[in-house]
Amino acid sequence: MSGANQFLLECPVCRAKSLVTGGAKIYCPPCGYEADGTNGAADWVNNVLGIVEQPGHRKRAIHECPACKKEALVAAGSAGGSAKENFICFSCGSRWQDDELLICQECSRLRPADEFEELIICRSSVGFYVCHSCYEKVFK
Repeated sequence: MSGANQFLLECPVCRAKSLVTGGAKIYCPPCGYEADGTNGAADWVNNVLGIVEQPGHRKRAIHECPACKKEALVAAGSAGGSAKENFICFSCGSRWQDDELLICQECSRLRPADEFEELIICRSSVGFYVCHSCYEKVFK
């Protein structure tokens, strides 16, 4: 994970590449647009990526951020100066490259790759990997 920092993205209102994220809100100095991270992520996904978020749909554009737990994590392409795809949290400013996050097969949430554990239900079966939270639920 890249450190929590501020970086520039295209504004969902004026399209200037000046939208600053992090610090639990986003804002655009040229046009004055301002929103909390959750609403800002939704505006950015809808207006910049052209994706209408469908609640309850398995393949989502906005995810829960592993760092701050807000529904503000977006796959933002190569935004922020990386050659790889970035996942950027519009709330806390945390950023991950696409190879640093995996989708848990049990809860369907994106989690850091190093937080997965092999879940083996019985000795004769092949295990599969789930996030730490799902693993803990099974063995409580």
